[in-house]
Amino acid sequence: MIIRAGIGFEGNWQGEIHSTYAEAVNVCVRDSDEETLKTLIAGEENIGERCLALEKRSARHLFARLKPGMMVRCDQLGLHFPKTGISSLRFTESQKDSWSSPPPPESILINDLSCKFVRDALQTEKTNLNALPLRVAAQTRFDAFVEDLHSHNKPDDKLLAGVVGAGPGLTPSGDDLLVGLCCALHGLKSSLLESLAVALQPHLVNTTLVSRLLLKDALRGSFHNPLIQLRNVLMHDAEPAKVCAIFHQATSIGASSGCDGAWGLLNGLQVFHQPHPSSMFRLEDTNNCYH
Repeated sequence: MIIRAGIGFEGNWQGEIHSTYAEAVNVCVRDSDEETLKTLIAGEENIGERCLALEKRSARHLFARLKPGMMVRCDQLGLHFPKTGISSLRFTESQKDSWSSPPPPESILINDLSCKFVRDALQTEKTNLNALPLRVAAQTRFDAFVEDLHSHNKPDDKLLAGVVGAGPGLTPSGDDLLVGLCCALHGLKSSLLESLAVALQPHLVNTTLVSRLLLKDALRGSFHNPLIQLRNVLMHDAEPAKVCAIFHQATSIGASSGCDGAWGLLNGLQVFHQPHPSSMFRLEDTNNCYH
């Protein structure tokens, strides 16, 4: 049943079910005085470092049986559900290649045509999601924060406070946008990521546990696979069909989380990319349309 484990999932720990969904289950684990989450997911498309990917059909059957408060234990043999009657999930040799978030690309290039496709597609999604006024407000605050960050080269504390925890969702839109921005800054190897990490720290208490942990991951360069894959196609040559497929995978997460993460990523790449004279934006044939 186990497909792959993230590098931050395995180990010896004990926790309890925090929240359950059709495609994912969060397990809350207390490490010293700090809480973290481990996540079981159906399929490995959305894998992250704190995730355990399970075969989809089996995962959905299992997730329907798991309830908040149930105990979960992990050891070198696998994952166990004490006193529930649910069978353990066993690690095998095939799962020992743990997944970790890849490093930034060696060369920093922005594919303009791919970025244009993503921006146009996100504008369409934005129209569809405008029924969520809190999300629109969060995005407006985020755009103002990014503009100020670019102008002054340091985070404005008041503007940043207005973004953290803003908007709807288990992971509020403002936080998803910031995760996307972190992914861009990480890819661009920008020192602003370190400045943002310092500035964000006191504001992390103002959002949900799930969001807080995703932001902490992002600040150290750890992201879920769909966002990383989207960054890769925006920073490399890629076939139009591949860009489309990865875009739709990245934006299908949650009600708006995927779209917000993609918007933060795109804006970060386009605003903070500093082209070297010998490495200008890559302009593609405009007749090569995305359909």
